[in-house]
Amino acid sequence: MSYRKGDVVVVKFPFVMKEGTAVIQKGRPAFVMTVPEELISRKIGILPKSVVKESERRLKRLFGFDFTSV
Repeated sequence: MSYRKGDVVVVKFPFVMKEGTAVIQKGRPAFVMTVPEELISRKIGILPKSVVKESERRLKRLFGFDFTSV
């Protein structure tokens, strides 16, 4: 499946249990900007373009990174 910027997905996020050395992958929501496709479990929605644009603007200001070229 192909994912696009603004898609809301469930990402496999590694979680290490403190009692032992077991690594469990838990699903966490994320929206697509630069996520590798192999980490995505499934798509659960789409954000409005205005939210994506505002997120890009704030992340660019915070990190100095241009997401439009990715």
